[in-house]
Amino acid sequence: MALILMVEHEGEARRRMARLLRVGGYDVTETADIPTALRLMFQSQPDAAIVDFHHADGGGADLIRLLREAAPTAILAITDDTMDTVRALNAGADSVIARRPDAPELLVRLRSLVRQDRRRRESEPGQRIVTGALEIDRDTQTVIKHGTPIPLSRTEYRLLDALAVRVGQTASHRYLLSTVWGDQYVDDTHYLRVYIGYLRQKLEDSPGPPRYLVNDWGVGYRLAWHPVETASGTQSVSASAAAG
Repeated sequence: MALILMVEHEGEARRRMARLLRVGGYDVTETADIPTALRLMFQSQPDAAIVDFHHADGGGADLIRLLREAAPTAILAITDDTMDTVRALNAGADSVIARRPDAPELLVRLRSLVRQDRRRRESEPGQRIVTGALEIDRDTQTVIKHGTPIPLSRTEYRLLDALAVRVGQTASHRYLLSTVWGDQYVDDTHYLRVYIGYLRQKLEDSPGPPRYLVNDWGVGYRLAWHPVETASGTQSVSASAAAG
């Protein structure tokens, strides 16, 4: 059964649409809270997300961008405004539908998005992320560098994993804090500084400028992508470095 994440701040509208989707054969997780939505998006990897573009807490465009950072899941935005339709698509929504869609239209649109998302996932490489001499196996939750396993604490691994799924792209402070520590810690950036320091001690080649864990000042952190290094130290640009 496909899992749908619904982010809607109006309680009655959210409950009505959730009932409609469940009758249509979907499993639904719903929230009005943006930090909770980000955590659910990252942890549950739903088949599609339905987002109220006029969300009261933070604005629709920002919400869509944050969800898009958390996972590549297909996003269906809800709005009646023509300009907001453009903003939603520019922010990363895959499709837009009217605020009060009838049941057949909603279900048909959602089925199309779920099919697209499943085709994308089937075409992606497995849960192995490689950059430079660093390899992260998400299936076994192990980290290897130059062929040697690197022991990480649970929190260290969760932070590295949150960065690895978006290798080469910046993950915001808020997204990392919500994902690794929980919604109540989204303003506690000192946790990030401390644990990024721990990871650098274990993963970087030297105490100089970081090669893997890069600080994009004022925005967040990024696991940098590098051509994959072979056992002999040479590089291969054709090796996979994609997140699963």
